[in-house]
Amino acid sequence: MIGLSPLEAQSIAHLRSIALAAISDPRSDYDAHQTSAWLLNFPGPDDFHERIFSQKIVVALDGASAEAVGFMALRPDGLIDFAFIHPDHQGAGHFRDMVEEVEIQGRNLELATLEARASRNALGPFLACGFELISRELVELEAAELERFHVRKSLNTRSKEQP
Repeated sequence: MIGLSPLEAQSIAHLRSIALAAISDPRSDYDAHQTSAWLLNFPGPDDFHERIFSQKIVVALDGASAEAVGFMALRPDGLIDFAFIHPDHQGAGHFRDMVEEVEIQGRNLELATLEARASRNALGPFLACGFELISRELVELEAAELERFHVRKSLNTRSKEQP
């Protein structure tokens, strides 16, 4: 289930906790040093609130509790700035559902493409949703090197109802 309700400070804090849980997941494709560096460089609560508040947010909701279990944040320039699903809810189709909603939001903004800088963990899901790999990038954080991937997807800006 996907939600687009207005975000309040409390729900933004919950989204940040989802991101931190996903980064900290021991099943991550990053080692402990890389994970620690990523966590140390993740935006603090105030910076996260400010950054996310200016974006289109798509939230994946748990079907039973209607609690947020994942989110994607789309900047006005077409960059998916955040894409996280809580580890307890990964593999349930939430990523694909969120990408589909982000595509709708992108078309509403009349964007030609969507882009992301995907972690190793998110690369497979992005590729499975039709994004193409543009380049591999290395980011140095706290003397740790993290690999990420620039991915892009073209949007058909024509409505599905048009021939």
